[in-house]
Amino acid sequence: MLKLIKEKIDEGCAPTMASYAQMLYEGDCVPVNKKEALRYYKMAFDFGLTSVINNIFIMMFNGDGIPENKPEALRYLKIAADRGDVVSMSHYGMYLCKGEYISADKKEGIKYIKMAADKGDVNSMHNYACMLINGNGITLNYKEALIYFKMAVDKGFSDSMVSYGEM
Repeated sequence: MLKLIKEKIDEGCAPTMASYAQMLYEGDCVPVNKKEALRYYKMAFDFGLTSVINNIFIMMFNGDGIPENKPEALRYLKIAADRGDVVSMSHYGMYLCKGEYISADKKEGIKYIKMAADKGDVNSMHNYACMLINGNGITLNYKEALIYFKMAVDKGFSDSMVSYGEM
C-alpha cells in the first residue's frame, strides 16, 4: 500500500500527499512523524490543494509536533486567502485587523473580511456588519450593515439575528 501511495505522490497527486500527511500525523499504518506530515501537507498545498491549509496553519501556529512559527503560519493563511479559500480570508482579515502576530492593517483586513462575507462566510457577514455599525476601521454605514446582518440571519446565524432585531 505504501508503495502505491509513494508512486501517486511522485506523480504529483495532491490528495494522496494530503492523505499520507494525515497518516503520518495520526500514526495510521505508519509511525507518527509530524515533521514529515507537515512536509507532505505543504507539498499538497504547493500542488494546489488549498483544503490542507487548516492542518498547516494549526501545526505551525501552535507548534503541534514542530517548532512554533506564527509568522510562517500566517503567510500560508494569506496564500490560501489569496487563492480564494473563504475561511482563510476571514481569519487572515481578523489577524490583520487585530494586529495579532502580524502588522495591523485594518483597511486590508476589512477587505479580506468583506471578500469572505461576499463569498458566503456567515461569520464574516456578521463581523463585517459589526464593523459597519461600530465604525471600526471603516466608515459607519447602517444601511449596509443591515444588509450583511440580514444575509447572516438568512443563513441562521443567531448572533446576527439579535443584532438585526436591535436595528
